[in-house]
Amino acid sequence: MNRDTALLRLLAALGLGARSVARLLLRLAAEQLPLEDFVALPADHLVREYALAPASADALASAGEEARELAEHLPAHRIRMVTIVDDGYPELLARRLGRTAPPVLFTRGDLGLLRVPMVACAGARECSAPGLAFARALAAALVRHGANIVSGYAPGIDTAAHGGALAAGGVTTAVLASGILHFTPRPGLASLGDETNTLVVSEFFPTMPWRSHSAMQRNRTICAMAHAMVIVESGVSGGTFAAGRAALEVGCPLCVVDWQDPPPSAEGNRLLIRRGGVPVADLSGALRELTRRLHSEGPGPVTPELFG
Repeated sequence: MNRDTALLRLLAALGLGARSVARLLLRLAAEQLPLEDFVALPADHLVREYALAPASADALASAGEEARELAEHLPAHRIRMVTIVDDGYPELLARRLGRTAPPVLFTRGDLGLLRVPMVACAGARECSAPGLAFARALAAALVRHGANIVSGYAPGIDTAAHGGALAAGGVTTAVLASGILHFTPRPGLASLGDETNTLVVSEFFPTMPWRSHSAMQRNRTICAMAHAMVIVESGVSGGTFAAGRAALEVGCPLCVVDWQDPPPSAEGNRLLIRRGGVPVADLSGALRELTRRLHSEGPGPVTPELFG
């Protein structure tokens, strides 16, 4: 059994949530016990020494065949796994979310993009033409300052931001609200993106379908990965508004476009500004504020105390 198979067995085991998996991975790393040796331990030993619930220990033993087949399948899609104890894991994400950080990221593309400072861009799916143009232009300008544009790969503002970055010769990261095996390139981006300029990331089990609560969780992950976030258009509720609140909660600097005459799709922008978002009146103001933040926050070390 290899590490990937062992990790998939662990993730497939019922009752093992993200916090438990993160703590366990950190403990095994400290004990220098390979994951493949851990999952092969007898169920009673896992219960006694590692405080796993009996049902979880039994599920770990029974998940072997599914995990083996999936571990053989993922490389064909050029999918790799990065855990909280690996060098490639985003340190800003681990430091901001601590015990709630995703213990494993499934990735496709250049892992080096996780080390490029990110600016998150979010906005409504049903957005205005000026909003789309703003997102494209801002993303194009930001990549010239060394930014990796990260967004949720949804229609509307997200897709405009990804496309603006790629059209300008930059890089982008798409964070999914489903398992990575459900990823399909969007028609408008397929001709621009490849595995050198686009990184696809999911924190969810590879076969998991899109779910609304996963989209909210994905938004929090995006905020925690980014050095700053800009909200182009937000309603007074919904996913984009929740993303803006999440940015404020996790300590990600938040900029919000302060439209002089807000379109209906941006009615929530000024509410986010009142909650603490920095208003930006135009493209130059947004670029100035975001580039100031881009390299201002260096990541700290990932330590077990973050996950206590």
